[in-house]
Amino acid sequence: MNINYICSVDSVIRDVPMQLWELSTNDGRAGQGPEIVKLFHNKFFVYPSNFFDCYLSYLFPRYVYQNFSIIGLILFFLGIYFLVINKNIRILFLLLFAPVIMMLFFPSIYFTLIYVLIMVYGLVYSIINLKKYVQK
Repeated sequence: MNINYICSVDSVIRDVPMQLWELSTNDGRAGQGPEIVKLFHNKFFVYPSNFFDCYLSYLFPRYVYQNFSIIGLILFFLGIYFLVINKNIRILFLLLFAPVIMMLFFPSIYFTLIYVLIMVYGLVYSIINLKKYVQK
């Protein structure tokens, strides 16, 4: 998964014609007939696949690591852990829905703020749980 560029609707739409050509050329060389190639490599399958890859690229741990370092990655996973443990569905839903909003409308600052929110949540709950553990 290539996450070195900003994934957006424009980048997905721009890449599809080249991907279709590349896929059909490679499978055509493999001896498959043109009907089979067109059945599996068409816009109906390639567009959703590209949007899904783009969506997952923002939730991939490597994206968090590249933008926030290893400490940010650890805090992010702690935040996710405590969100799940505390059943805070609103913030988890926001995290899962944020890539769609970012791909369609907003720049990456919106998504960065959501990541920072989850990291702060993880840090705060880690400190709270550490205090409870030390008091025992």
